[in-house]
Amino acid sequence: MPKCKECGAEIKWIELYNGKKMPVNTPGTSLVYTDKKTGKGRVVTSYTPHWATCTKPDLFRREKS
Repeated sequence: MPKCKECGAEIKWIELYNGKKMPVNTPGTSLVYTDKKTGKGRVVTSYTPHWATCTKPDLFRREKS
């Protein structure tokens, strides 16, 4: 499992809808999502972005241009 270069925590890389990749903390939280119209459910995994808990997030922050 990959680790953060600065704090050493285990992370996972996920791909976002826009194609970019983001480091997240592991493990994630499994949630059950139920559609009100159809009543069908599915399991969705929720992750916390690693920069929200990293002890040195400013080292990886990119400037907006």
